[in-house]
Amino acid sequence: VHTLDLSCRQWPLESLQVLTSVLQEIADQVVILKIDDVIAGLVTEDGLASLAFLANIFSSQPSDSSKSKSQIREIDLSDNALGTRGAVELAPLLHLQTLQRLYFVNCGLSAESFSDTLLPILMMNAPNLTALGLGRNQLGPVGAEHVGSLLKKCIKLESFSYAGSRPQVE
Repeated sequence: VHTLDLSCRQWPLESLQVLTSVLQEIADQVVILKIDDVIAGLVTEDGLASLAFLANIFSSQPSDSSKSKSQIREIDLSDNALGTRGAVELAPLLHLQTLQRLYFVNCGLSAESFSDTLLPILMMNAPNLTALGLGRNQLGPVGAEHVGSLLKKCIKLESFSYAGSRPQVE
């Protein structure tokens, strides 16, 4: 499975657990992971549990050393209300060295949630990033400064979206 698209559907943990064996079997084959809009409408704790489950499945190293490691190059997390806690749950997935394209469009990111949690992770992967989507978030002027420092490290960046970011009074 090259592209796994679980987008635009609520995925409570109980539903994901039904798919555990299938997801574990294909996890090392997935190159594009589309998990945008998968926690909308879920109670916060349930959404966080689902994000943690997905991060664990797709960031885990195979126990059989003959199997290859994660091949994920693109992750779309758009339209998920991530906040700081969501970003923390996704950290194992975002640490993958294979990542090249990341999309966090309309994720409710604030300057704080971006700079405290996502920025350190993204800085590690910045030299590999070819596409980054941060549009329609609420990063404000402080967040924009952090985005600027990240962009300086993105030496291979081909596509960047900051469209529709909501400026604050400043």
